[in-house]
Amino acid sequence: MKQFLVIVLMLGMLMKTTKAQEQSASYLDWKLLPSLPDSFGFAGAFAGVSHDALLVAGGANFPDGGAPWTGSAKVWYDKVFALDKPGGQWKEVGKLPMPLGYGVSLTWKDAMVCVGGSDAGGHHAEAFLVKYKDGKIETDGLPSLPHPLANGSGVLIGNTVYLIGGTETPQSAEAANICWSLDLSAPKAQQKWIVNEPCPGPSRILSVTGTLNGELYVFSGGHLYKDNNGNVKREYLRDAWKFIPGKGWQQLADLPEPVVAAPSPAFASGQSHLLIAGGDHGKLADKNAELKDDHPGFSDIVWSYNTITNTWAQADTVLTEKKPTAAADPNGSTWAPVTTPAVVWNGSLVLPSGEVRPAVRTPKVLMATPVHPPGKFSWIDWGVVAIYFMLVIGISIFVSRKMESNTSDFFLGGGKIPWWAAGLSIFGSKLSALTFIAIPAKAYATDWVYLLNNLMIVAVAPIVVYFYLPYFRKLKLTSVYEYLQVRFSPAVKITGSLTFVIFQISRLGIVIYLPALVLSAVTGINIFVCIIGVSLITTAYSVAGGIEAVVWTEVMQVGVLLGGAFCCLVFIANSLDGGFTQLFSEAASENKFRLAILDSDITQPVLWVV
Repeated sequence: MKQFLVIVLMLGMLMKTTKAQEQSASYLDWKLLPSLPDSFGFAGAFAGVSHDALLVAGGANFPDGGAPWTGSAKVWYDKVFALDKPGGQWKEVGKLPMPLGYGVSLTWKDAMVCVGGSDAGGHHAEAFLVKYKDGKIETDGLPSLPHPLANGSGVLIGNTVYLIGGTETPQSAEAANICWSLDLSAPKAQQKWIVNEPCPGPSRILSVTGTLNGELYVFSGGHLYKDNNGNVKREYLRDAWKFIPGKGWQQLADLPEPVVAAPSPAFASGQSHLLIAGGDHGKLADKNAELKDDHPGFSDIVWSYNTITNTWAQADTVLTEKKPTAAADPNGSTWAPVTTPAVVWNGSLVLPSGEVRPAVRTPKVLMATPVHPPGKFSWIDWGVVAIYFMLVIGISIFVSRKMESNTSDFFLGGGKIPWWAAGLSIFGSKLSALTFIAIPAKAYATDWVYLLNNLMIVAVAPIVVYFYLPYFRKLKLTSVYEYLQVRFSPAVKITGSLTFVIFQISRLGIVIYLPALVLSAVTGINIFVCIIGVSLITTAYSVAGGIEAVVWTEVMQVGVLLGGAFCCLVFIANSLDGGFTQLFSEAASENKFRLAILDSDITQPVLWVV
């Protein structure tokens, strides 16, 4: 048996270290939606979703195809366009209360929220909801801003709108350093804008906001200032900030480059990433009038921010196709737009219209859908998995052949199981998908505060071993429920047994789902097939081999799991330039080794709750 277990352990370690085939590097699947019914398109438009339809409203352009340096005048619009489905056609369905652009637009329930903005006469403080239903547009007023505001950014956290930065007038020489919020779920009479603590960084316009897990993120933006000659200049910022309502601001890692006027809010991808599509890095800001139609456009890089590791990486690029005629015919090419909202529509990111180079708009509408490529196993991977499961079943068959047909052998292994195997089995029974998937993920996202919960198992073990087990062994009981019948009554036994069964059924749903989810992700097998397969194999070796089969398979799995965890730790350390020293120093600097929260807030994993 020992040689057999060594082979199993080696195969298990091979399974842990074998790599699946590389997945596609593409993060987003880009495509074009029908273009807006306008020859030029709009910058600074409002956009959102109402009753499953995509809305685009307002904005501004140069209808003569000119630019500020050619003397052309910008024109604002009040038209509202709707697209009922991705394959449909845009139609004009109504008008805004006034021509307006460069405000903040968000989606709340079945309405598009429009806040602030500007027109040819100046900036506005109005805020309102736009609803589209049965082919008609309805507007509903919201409390006006404390003062006019345009060129800011905003995000919706729950039912609360947050606004960041902007300018009060077209002539403003500095941005408004504001953080305002409005609870849309409050009764109409009680709705009002709340002034929150402003961002500690420089005041800014055209920043990108985002949210994950109820936290507000602010990225980049343009800081306005006057030079020595009194001219208003723009500093392109790379800083990033996080605001936790009720707790304040925290500075984050700087962006690799500025993303001024990038589509906002940032697209939340998964549980820990925010994506920023494009933006103006400012490298050509002083050459706009010189380059004119030869301007190459704005950045097409999609930056990904990991909210857990506080790091940046390039995730993808925005769909672009610049033809040789791009200078003279910008609409014939596809560009990465700025000064346009980012809208989530049916789970996809939509970038409607926008500015593609200074003073030039596009009527094109881009849509990006997150890519979830199916896992792919090589024949070696499949071979190891097959051998592993065959060994699990083999243990059950081997044990069942020598097992006698009585409850003692089935439930107690005939008393022949070695002490060390029983100990490893007890330890292994506490290692589940929660232990190896959920808890490490929680520690990765937060810290070690949940470790004490597991340490209690070690603390309780001596009490069970010295006080409980000897008593039960003396009575030669098969299970604790048999003791309930002897000590009390059959009714108590049945009640206790049913309670345990109900608890395990509810728990096993999660315990089976998590490994099936991982198996499906790395192999590409349908998750329902994975759930059924894992359940059948587990049930088969338990029923056929009894407790002895369970014990020996758990001994094998303890070796595989602990060996795999150790290998993962070594691989992680080896991937760092500083090895284990860097690993522990970075973890310590991020306070990842915190074991307890000494507080009284029951909504947090404080010591006395954990």
